[in-house]
Amino acid sequence: MVASKILCLLALLGLAGAAAAESAFLLARRDLSTLLIKEGESLTITVEVHNAGDGEATNVKVSDAEWDAHLFETTGDISATFDSIAPGVTKTYSFSVVPSVTLNRFEQPEMTISYDTNGQSISAKGPVEHIKVHSKDELLRQKLLLAGAWLTLGTIRDEETWIKAIVGGAGAVVVYVLYGMVRGGTATLQSAKRKRVLKELGVKDE
Repeated sequence: MVASKILCLLALLGLAGAAAAESAFLLARRDLSTLLIKEGESLTITVEVHNAGDGEATNVKVSDAEWDAHLFETTGDISATFDSIAPGVTKTYSFSVVPSVTLNRFEQPEMTISYDTNGQSISAKGPVEHIKVHSKDELLRQKLLLAGAWLTLGTIRDEETWIKAIVGGAGAVVVYVLYGMVRGGTATLQSAKRKRVLKELGVKDE
């Protein structure tokens, strides 16, 4: 009797496992066209939806929440629907946003996905992701710092080090100029003294 119960339980678990194996499992992610997001330049966002399960997903709906119109200009549909997505298949759609301001840390709108599979309705929300919108001046500064690091073999990597190097270099130039002026002045005085002595001795300076 105990054995029968165990077999029945195993059979039920087997049926449940078989049903689960035939279910769809959708994964969605955003792919940004660049990680160096610039103020005033278009950013293309591609949403990929992949069926990692063994069953078909139907009535698939994927959408972003509205991007703040005060911060971004949006072009294209931020949501998409698919009649079905077979196992192992990836569907995509894209839209573009143009940041109108510089943002140090912006939380992207929440992405949601819903679909039907194996007689069930599934709904999920994506993780919170953040982006940074750079100003053009900031990106130019970063490029100059990278160039400086390359030219100095990694000695100069940040603005503070650059400032110290410039100040130190300017100081060295000033010291060199002053040294040249002093040296030139000393030579002039010595020449004038020599001429005076030779004149007093009645010797012609050649």
